[in-house]
Amino acid sequence: MAEVIQGAAIGTVMGIVLAMSFTHIAWLRKLLMPLIVVAQVTPKISIAPLIILWVGLGIGSKIALVILVTFYPVLINMLSRLEAIPPTVKDLSRITGMGAFRRALTIELPFSLPALAAGLKLGLIQGVTAAVIGEFIGAQAGLGYLEKQAQENADIQLVIICLLLLSSFGFLLYALVGFVEKRVVKRFD
Repeated sequence: MAEVIQGAAIGTVMGIVLAMSFTHIAWLRKLLMPLIVVAQVTPKISIAPLIILWVGLGIGSKIALVILVTFYPVLINMLSRLEAIPPTVKDLSRITGMGAFRRALTIELPFSLPALAAGLKLGLIQGVTAAVIGEFIGAQAGLGYLEKQAQENADIQLVIICLLLLSSFGFLLYALVGFVEKRVVKRFD
């Protein structure tokens, strides 16, 4: 759980910052987006051993995997929503002399909240899977590790319990984001 929550928090911040940066700095988007897409289409089960070699067997490698799968849905959803801001709103913010930081906080972020929530929901679901992959490959604790041990020992009941716990955790995170989304988006409507 700690791996998913920490990785999702970092991945979400990265996705938000990159989406806002890509909206305003075209050359940065052209430079980084191909690399980001390649990292996303590469199977995470193939990347996981490399991350473990670079970061180590601890919680850091699992968090890195969760970051990798969480930030992309946030980035893409926010980017598409930010690009949908009406040109008249952008023009009005320029005419009133609104600075970039103020525009980001008062217009762009509130406008993109529904897309942020959708990206976060997708990212959290994928984050649970990424954490389990990390634990399958290199861990000495966690539900993924426990599930792998149960598979090796042909303990079907324990495998099912691990799957139910992981599924429940993923669903609870998904529902929590939906609950917060309803509360927050109402304030900006």
